[in-house]
Amino acid sequence: MGGYVHSRTGVSLGPYATDMLRRLNGRRAVLSVGGVQRTGLFNNNLLLVETEREMMRSADEVIVLADSTKFGRTSLARLCGLDEIDALVVDDGITDEWRGHLETVGVRLVTAEREGSSHERGGAAKDRGETKD
Repeated sequence: MGGYVHSRTGVSLGPYATDMLRRLNGRRAVLSVGGVQRTGLFNNNLLLVETEREMMRSADEVIVLADSTKFGRTSLARLCGLDEIDALVVDDGITDEWRGHLETVGVRLVTAEREGSSHERGGAAKDRGETKD
């Protein structure tokens, strides 16, 4: 993949990266975001958002990872609407209000238990189990 490689994340960004993504198809795009609002998902880097949009177009399924502190926040650039993703993975700190909203817009919600959560028994290893496709 070409383009500008972000020094902190190692992600390829920019026109060369998006051009390459246009020629590919992936089974899944797994993305993280800086903010989740009722109006959509947000990130703080315009080049990243451009690249993530192309990743979404190239994928059969779009999965977004966001911890519960991202809900109610925005960032510089809007990535997409909530109705444009297939699943959202979030920790168990998500509110019931947000759970209901995501269900209403048709987003499949996957909740992961936070390390140190009061529900946790036997340590973090509990969450390392394999998932089936």
